[in-house]
Formats: sequence, structure tokens, C-alpha cells
Amino acid sequence: MELNWSTFILEIINFLVLVWLLKHFFYKPVMDIITRRKQTIQDSLDKADAVRVESESLKSQYENRLEDWEKEKAKARVDLHREIEAERKQAMDNLAQSIQQEKEKSKVLIQRQQDNAAQKNKMLAIEQSLAFSTHLLSRLANQNLESAIIRLVLEDLENLSSGQRAELQKACTGTKEPVHISSAYVIDEVTRVAIKDALSKILKQSVEAEFKQDPSLLAGLLIDIGSWNLQASLQEELKYFGDMNHDH
Repeated sequence: MELNWSTFILEIINFLVLVWLLKHFFYKPVMDIITRRKQTIQDSLDKADAVRVESESLKSQYENRLEDWEKEKAKARVDLHREIEAERKQAMDNLAQSIQQEKEKSKVLIQRQQDNAAQKNKMLAIEQSLAFSTHLLSRLANQNLESAIIRLVLEDLENLSSGQRAELQKACTGTKEPVHISSAYVIDEVTRVAIKDALSKILKQSVEAEFKQDPSLLAGLLIDIGSWNLQASLQEELKYFGDMNHDH
């Protein structure tokens, strides 16, 4: 078979025309469609990546916020526990202090009650002792005991200091009242004269005296000279003993 160059050339030309036609009317539109499709897919992928990145960012933010929230909750629990513990400790301290104060008050009250009871018992004992002593001395008191007391009084008058004598003299100045002398028993005349003489010597003047009997003295003398008085009797000693114990 002979090669027909004209036919061959025409075939080549037809092929080239076909290729051009295919490229121009078929391949290019298809490629454009493919390109647009690829672009659409790429855009979708880019959007998906953007959404994924944003989601991961939001997830990270959420996780961080959740972690911060857990830390805040833990801190809040610790702070609340500390606050509750501090309030509990303060309440316990206040309660302990209140209990201690009540104990101190009770202790003071009990001590006061004990002191009062002891004082009452002491006063009762003193009163009973005084009553017993008064009863005993009233039985022991007699005229002889009183005479002995009067002798002691006369000795004391004799031994008065100059200052005491001056006070007695001052007490009698400007008064015409007699000296009042009381005794538990009747004083004999000799003793009366001795008492008056002792007073006259001290006062440096004649003394008028009134004698009277006062059984409450038990035994002894009570001498009233103006605003001054001298008492030496069992009654006075008992009274002094009672007053001294009352003061203590």
C-alpha cells in the first residue's frame, strides 16, 4: 500500500483540528468546572480548618476557664473552711472565756458565801462566848470584886499624867454639875470619901458627888465628870471584848 501523503497530511490536519476543537469546546470547560470544583472544595476545607481551629481555640478556652473555675472553687472551699474554722475557734474561745468568767464569778460568790458563813459562825460564837462570859462573870461578880476594882481605879487616878489631869480639869471648868458615880453595889462611906478625895486632888477643887447603884455594871465603877467619863467594870470589859471581835 502506497502512502498517500496528501491523505496523511489531511489526517494530521483533521487530528489537530479535532484536538483543538476538543480542547476549546470540551477540555477547557471541563477543566474550568474541575478547577471551580477544586476551589469550592478547597474553600470548604479552609472553612472547615477555620472552624476546627476556632473550635479547638474555644475548647482550649473552655478547658482553661473550667480549670480556672475549678481552682476558684478549690480556693473558695479553702477560704470558706478557713473562715468557718476561724469563726469556730473564735466561738470556742468566747465560750471558754465565758465559762472561765462564770467560774470566777462562782468562785468569788462561793468564797463570799463561805466568808459570810464563817463570819456569821464567828459572830455567833462570839455572842455565845459573851453570853457565857456575862453569865459566868455575873455569877462571879460580888462586892469584894467591886472593892478590888475600886482600889485599882483609885491607883489609876493617882497615877494620871499631867496631860490627863489637865483634860479632867478642863472638863469640869464652868460646870456646877456634881460628879456622877455609879456602881454595881452600894459603896460604903469610907470608900466614897476616898473617891471624892482622889477626884478633888486631881481637879484641884472640892468635888460634889452623887452615888447611885447600877447592877448592869456587874462589878466596878462608872464616873462621869462633865464631858469626860471613866468606866472600870466587868460590863465595860465584856463590851470592849465584843467590840474588838466585831471589828475583826
